Amino acid sequence: MDPTTFGAAALRLAPVQAVSWGHPVTTGLPSMDYFLSSELMEPENGDGHYSEKLVRLPNISVRLFDPGPASGRARTSRAEFGFKDDEIVFLSSQSVYKYTPRYDRIYPAIARAVPSARFVFLRSENPGVNRPLLARLARAFAAEGLSRDRHCRFLDRLTHNEFGDLNHAADVYLDTPGWSGGHTTHEAITAGLPIVTLPGRFMCGRHTYAMLRMIGVADTAAKDLDDYIAIAARLGNDAEYRRQVRARVEANRMKLYNDEDCVRGLEDFLVRAVAAAEKAGKS
Repeated sequence: MDPTTFGAAALRLAPVQAVSWGHPVTTGLPSMDYFLSSELMEPENGDGHYSEKLVRLPNISVRLFDPGPASGRARTSRAEFGFKDDEIVFLSSQSVYKYTPRYDRIYPAIARAVPSARFVFLRSENPGVNRPLLARLARAFAAEGLSRDRHCRFLDRLTHNEFGDLNHAADVYLDTPGWSGGHTTHEAITAGLPIVTLPGRFMCGRHTYAMLRMIGVADTAAKDLDDYIAIAARLGNDAEYRRQVRARVEANRMKLYNDEDCVRGLEDFLVRAVAAAEKAGKS
């Protein structure tokens, strides 16, 4: 995740060395023996994506804690965020570097189908990182005869409580194709938001899909980009469908929390990995 830890990972400091999904991609380091991933995130051919030996831990591979009932009480209203009552607020709250040009057309395509759409993004603290995305979105909306400024809103970084309130104020959460949300998806599920995602080829594009599978609400996962746009448009235009999906997320979100299976799976892996190293004379 940073130069110091990556440098340490390149050294053989322990007989058995493993990495998990911080930045969710193989290290490529011969010093790393295992990549600890998730059985719900990995595609069938996932083993070929890593230089390490792939380990599929149960469910989403990490134990998330129930944030408690207080998270359901928004302290900031839609009006205080500047959202109008008749707007459909699509929240896309990823780090700016997750937005790649090949998917820019998503937002104006949804806006054409949902005229009241308002897309909410979070700015990076580095203005130089923001400028390319702002310019690309302006071009993408103009190509559809639409205005970026009419449909897009860019917020500065928020506190944790403010970010939770933003999720509660939104109508739909849009996952980023290619590099899916992790913590942000967890927050959206906590707020009961309907979620649109497009599972990718690699694990890094399948975090949200795995969480939706775990709570049993994966029917808003798209088959392709056009399907993604169609699902988002339906959620924007059909208030009853949006209410039904939200109710299912709220009713099932507890399945995501306090999972013991992944903990037991990690314990089993550690015992087996150490035993294998001892047998090979590496301890």
